[in-house]
Amino acid sequence: MIMVNNQGHNYSKALSYGRKLLKLAQASSQKEWLATANNFIAVSFHGLEQDDSALYYINRCIPYLTEVSPQGRVIILDNIGYLNMNNNQQVAMKYLRQAAAIGPSVDTYDNMAKILARQGHEQQADSLWNLALGKCNIEQKCQIIKNIQQHKNKTGQQQEANRLGTWLLNLSDSLSAEQKTNKVEVLQNDFENQTAQTQTNNHSQRLELWIMALTVVLIVASFSWMYKEKGTAKKQKKQQSIIDEKNQIIQDLKTQKDQSERELAHKSELIDNMMKKRMENLKQGETLFDEIMHGGTICSWTKEELLYFLDFYLSKNKELQRAIARKYKVDLSSKQKFFLCLVHAGLANPEIARVMGVAIPTLRNIRYKLRMNESGDRTHHVYES
Repeated sequence: MIMVNNQGHNYSKALSYGRKLLKLAQASSQKEWLATANNFIAVSFHGLEQDDSALYYINRCIPYLTEVSPQGRVIILDNIGYLNMNNNQQVAMKYLRQAAAIGPSVDTYDNMAKILARQGHEQQADSLWNLALGKCNIEQKCQIIKNIQQHKNKTGQQQEANRLGTWLLNLSDSLSAEQKTNKVEVLQNDFENQTAQTQTNNHSQRLELWIMALTVVLIVASFSWMYKEKGTAKKQKKQQSIIDEKNQIIQDLKTQKDQSERELAHKSELIDNMMKKRMENLKQGETLFDEIMHGGTICSWTKEELLYFLDFYLSKNKELQRAIARKYKVDLSSKQKFFLCLVHAGLANPEIARVMGVAIPTLRNIRYKLRMNESGDRTHHVYES
């Protein structure tokens, strides 16, 4: 539960579970549990931006490191190095080297590279960053490249920063496409499940009416039979049993109906939340558009921010969106769509290059790729040559 809530950015709840685990560890005197609990609490405090508390708890793990398994020890050592990085680089590097000796992770290389870069050891830092990039997935790679780009910008290596920005944008496009595919599949499955549930509910309601009608008939028949018989107590008891059974059926049907109503209310709430999220995304996209039109760039944007911009601009300019769909035979990347939006907004080539953080030849390459993807229908004008 701690890991699930930390990954879902619900750090307050993760912190409460971490403290419960710490109490259990203290009661049992399990040193590995003590190290694990203190590590989880430190991660939660870092997520809450309370780095002093995070540093206190992560350093409490140090006496118990020898009791932790090698894989778990590397994770804790990486966190000790990361959280000590700003206060004591010597201590941070000491524990990161211990992690590297056991079996370095992506975080081990990345954290060591950050420290070496701050100390001016550019070549060593670049070497470690290259090792990290060779071991990570696309999402981790985007974060590491963003860290490198920020360092290059700070040290005045603008050409290298621009190259990394182009690489980061391409990786972001790939990651966005992958996440978009996964999201479409999830939404499709949800839609199919909701459709099936709706059909089941409708069938249940019709079945409920039939059962209720049948129950009434059976109850009337039962009473009629009972009064006609006026038999022994045994027969009366049997009739009462039938009535109780039918009443239970009615109660069960009412319970099913209440459950269906709760499910419908829950789905309505989900739809409202989705609409609210959509409006928030459009508002964010509008803010980013204003930023671009007032001299901003996308060099530090995340993949989500680029998608917010495109969602806002294309929803505001439906004719451009339709023209893109008709003119190109494939689904364009986010970068290509962003380029077309800037052209549509009236920006000149030098301004577009500055906004995108690329050189003029790169713009020509983008235009060339766009022409190669044209469907052959040239009646729908998207950008000037």
